Amino acid sequence: MARTGQYRGELLEVRRADRRRRLMEAGLAVFADGGYAVSSIPTVCRRAGLSSRQFYDEFANREALLTSIYEDLQRGGLAAVIGAVGELETLEVSEWMRVGVRAYFDYFREDPRRVRLCFVEVVGVSPEFEELRRQTREQWSLTLEAITRSASDRGLITHRDRTFDWTIFLGAVNTAAVEYATRPDITLDAVTASLFRLMSTGIME
Repeated sequence: MARTGQYRGELLEVRRADRRRRLMEAGLAVFADGGYAVSSIPTVCRRAGLSSRQFYDEFANREALLTSIYEDLQRGGLAAVIGAVGELETLEVSEWMRVGVRAYFDYFREDPRRVRLCFVEVVGVSPEFEELRRQTREQWSLTLEAITRSASDRGLITHRDRTFDWTIFLGAVNTAAVEYATRPDITLDAVTASLFRLMSTGIME
């Protein structure tokens, strides 16, 4: 009997995870394709094939869904960069940067809706969301600073705190991500080269 109850509990968790996944996929489509500002919970529910009651079982409101999608996409981008750089055996910092940039843009170019949501639709949603965006930029800056600090500890580049440099650099990355995802004439090689020049002259010195 206890095993049956445990099984039912596990099954409920699987179903709940599936509902949450469907709502997040629907939210990405609705928010990115039609615009977050004019979206509605009923529209998301129709897209997901779920009821409003099921929506509120998972998310407090529309912004809570947007937050979950945004955080999930940011984690995906970060994982892509860390995974790509982690596979390198070279000590060349320039190669770390090139590979990291390409991995980041490959991740977002894979689904242009990711770019639309992360860099366009989330701007100005609320003071709370602006704070989340600031915290996300800070997390990226600290991660990139940790990579360059590791290089400086090995004597590969000069030793100094580059955290704020990375924060400024991320502004350029965000702009480049939007351009790259929406303009077919801009190649990944061109994006990588431009951002690498910025890094070489302003951060990696």
